[in-house]
Amino acid sequence: MGGVSYDDARCGEARELSRRGIASDDPVWYSLYRFLGKRYRVTYAVSGELPISAERLSFLLDDLPLAAKLLTAFRGRTYTAEYLDEEHRHFRGSKQGTLRGEARRLLGQTPEGRLVYFGFGSSKVAFWRLGGQSLATLSFAAQAKPASGIAYSLSVLVTPRTTVSSIGS
Repeated sequence: MGGVSYDDARCGEARELSRRGIASDDPVWYSLYRFLGKRYRVTYAVSGELPISAERLSFLLDDLPLAAKLLTAFRGRTYTAEYLDEEHRHFRGSKQGTLRGEARRLLGQTPEGRLVYFGFGSSKVAFWRLGGQSLATLSFAAQAKPASGIAYSLSVLVTPRTTVSSIGS
């Protein structure tokens, strides 16, 4: 594509997916690799620490409907999550009034501490609605002191489906 430099940084996600067995020439993954090749992309990254064990976080990540119920109880906003397949790899979820989407776990198991999801969704930010596809990578590991919880990083690569629109439109 003209105007796009396909360098190591631009192609990092595609190379990792290919290296881990998601073939770029497999028709099943056409939409994934098409997404990765789009001109306009933004990466959101957040990292930090959580006062929870890696085992407990793994348990919650393996039972997203339970995690949504707990978040609803503790945060005072409605969260939802439901699995769309028997393997619990494809799910739909929402956060009351601000976020909704659907994703499929492409790679990883919770004991590994690295999960990769591909999906689409929309979010409300101030007066705008944003929507599009995304590739999310979550990594987490126990900290050196077992009682101190985990360190995590979440990176979400997004491409806009359309331009930003105001809520009224």
